[in-house]
Amino acid sequence: MSSQIKIAQRYLPFTHSLKTKCLVPRTSESVTIFPTRIIFKEKEIDLPLTGPFSNFMVQSDFERGKLTVSGKSTEGFFRFEIYAKESQIVFDPVKLKMEKVEIPVSCVQLPVTKERIAFGCHKKQDIEGIIKRDDLREILPFWHRLALIHPQKKDGDAPLIEEAKGLLLENKKEEALSSIRCAFQSGFSSLFHPEKVDPFHQNLSQEQDASALILDGANCIRDFFFQEKGDDLYLLPHLPKDFVFGKMTDISLKFGTFDIEWSKGQIRRAIFKVQKRTQVRLVLQPGIKSFRVNKVRRMHSGDTLSLDVGTVLLDRYES
Repeated sequence: MSSQIKIAQRYLPFTHSLKTKCLVPRTSESVTIFPTRIIFKEKEIDLPLTGPFSNFMVQSDFERGKLTVSGKSTEGFFRFEIYAKESQIVFDPVKLKMEKVEIPVSCVQLPVTKERIAFGCHKKQDIEGIIKRDDLREILPFWHRLALIHPQKKDGDAPLIEEAKGLLLENKKEEALSSIRCAFQSGFSSLFHPEKVDPFHQNLSQEQDASALILDGANCIRDFFFQEKGDDLYLLPHLPKDFVFGKMTDISLKFGTFDIEWSKGQIRRAIFKVQKRTQVRLVLQPGIKSFRVNKVRRMHSGDTLSLDVGTVLLDRYES
């Protein structure tokens, strides 16, 4: 069995809507995109294009941190990009006859964060289809990734996320997942744009802080599958019944990184990439009592595990 756990899927959600509101990756700035006009908070850009338009698409690249807009107008094919660079948002007319525009903004460039999560969904990433399917196994990886590519400063709470966190403390994982679903349905619009109030007036939530929705929501999602409390590591502590397959990779720890994989509702492998010798106590998902370390010795849930620098494989989990 391989000693690597990888997630090949890349997160590139898109829409064909002629009006799209989204965040500029690696900033907390919103932008509204039309075929002939781009609206930022401090500036509007008119584009030298004429309709009708076909194959119009706005894509948010959650991997490279940029927006790509493309389509065909009366003038022909066009494409432009929007991305953050140091203390500016850049409008780059890749295939458009106009000058590049740089907009000063309070922008924080984030360090490269590799952590990701996946639940075996590989469907087309059009936001309209994602919303229609309403499958949290498909939605949550985007939400989790969104928090990693957008610097956010919280100014309040997100009530439905706080509700979900409280339910997790009571081990009411399915009820917590229901609160997460309501938070998504009432808290995001267009292309994963966070909203302060429910734009669809569904009576699902109170007013909330948009940044808290992203950050606290992503942390709550993480807590279903992995928790770190001091030297105690909890593996799949609140695994929902429908999330029978999944992976988390490059989870950052104070001594290195950690990957985990599960199938049929049970943990299969966990891999530590240790950069600093340490000890941890592993608490396995309910029902799992023991595991094998580096294909040699067996240990039990709750035991203290000494980790030397290098790769440590945990497998052969038994009830």
